[in-house]
Amino acid sequence: MQSLLLILTVLAAVASACEWGWEEYNGHCYRLQSRRNTWTIHNFECVYEGGTLTSIKSEGENDFIRGLAGGREVYIGGASFGYSWEWADHSSFYGYSNWADQSDSYPPRGRPCIVMNPSGQWEAHCCANPPQAAVCVRRW
Repeated sequence: MQSLLLILTVLAAVASACEWGWEEYNGHCYRLQSRRNTWTIHNFECVYEGGTLTSIKSEGENDFIRGLAGGREVYIGGASFGYSWEWADHSSFYGYSNWADQSDSYPPRGRPCIVMNPSGQWEAHCCANPPQAAVCVRRW
């Protein structure tokens, strides 16, 4: 029985397209960066690893990211360097959103980055004030 469990574990690892340390969800690989850093440094580290800070396109993906965050506040890939929100991977921002305060759906002055709070809702945040973590994604 133990050998069967070992074989199934190995097969599951081989079947995953994600490298060690990354978790697969819906055909993409995600990784929690647990070090405290700014949005810019976190995104730079994600790019260095072949991804970006995560964009979130659905409630299911939002729930997955929340679970990966493990109750921590995390930077996600939303940022504004003008008058509208953009995702770090340049995908369309419009569609799904999960704002804690609907007034944040328009980028407030002085808080041009987005964090996911422990309840899974999004909040505008200062990019230079590091929360505890960030989530990277590799999409293919």
